[in-house]
Amino acid sequence: MFKGMRVAALMAVLISAVMMSGCTISEITGSNLQANPEKRVEVGLEAATAYLKANDVENALRHIEKVLEIEPKNAEAHQTMALIYTKEGKLDKAEEFYKKAIKYDETLSSARNNYATLLFSLGRYEEAIEQLQVAAADLSYDNRPQATQNLGLAYLKLNKLNDAEASFQTALRLNPKLPRSLLELSDILLQRKQHKLAARYLREYSSIARHTPRSLWLGIQIERVNGDADAMASYVLALRNLYPKSPEYRRYMETKNND
Repeated sequence: MFKGMRVAALMAVLISAVMMSGCTISEITGSNLQANPEKRVEVGLEAATAYLKANDVENALRHIEKVLEIEPKNAEAHQTMALIYTKEGKLDKAEEFYKKAIKYDETLSSARNNYATLLFSLGRYEEAIEQLQVAAADLSYDNRPQATQNLGLAYLKLNKLNDAEASFQTALRLNPKLPRSLLELSDILLQRKQHKLAARYLREYSSIARHTPRSLWLGIQIERVNGDADAMASYVLALRNLYPKSPEYRRYMETKNND
């Protein structure tokens, strides 16, 4: 969800947020589509989502167009159209359909979260925050922890550390196993010179996620101040062995004489 990210990466984030039913494509393209209008809308949405997940844009579009013929103001259908256009790299059209989805159902938090993801990728952080604040406040939204984490990431882009920290803390209360929130909190606490607490969050991060150059460099900086030579040596060894060509390892080499 970052500016300049590839459309394919953006789609991976968006489609993962769309709830899938238990139906398979073979189950939802047969006689079910001949049912009553409400059932045809339901099944058409399921089919479109399944085809989109399978990267079959043509069939996804075909089903969504049928849904919109039956129910032109169906918010979920407009959201799916936005996902299709995102996959096609037509971000202006995607935004148009996200706006329609939200217009027709202001409570559709998945559309707000996905629209915010698109806005974030375009560097429009203030607008992303507006959408995420609503989604993160929706107690019935299944993906509320992720939306709250996304809100924190948007605040970070605007250097609003207090708001970012509060969002990450809330996200972790909703789901303690969010690696990104743990990592960002560790970084924020390092900046605030709360090194012991920063180390704790980084340990929690490492218990559920693979270390990256960034997380290892963060650990080095934290333990350098904490004076834990063994922990610091462990981070240094991992950074050197796993990511010897990373900017973070070069940064360590430039500063190691300070140890």
